[in-house]
Amino acid sequence: MKTRTGQVLISSPETISKE
Repeated sequence: MKTRTGQVLISSPETISKE
């Protein structure tokens, strides 16, 4: 997954919430 900034992060509840 990628955040708004385009950083690749590990799949996690927090990351999904940011999507």
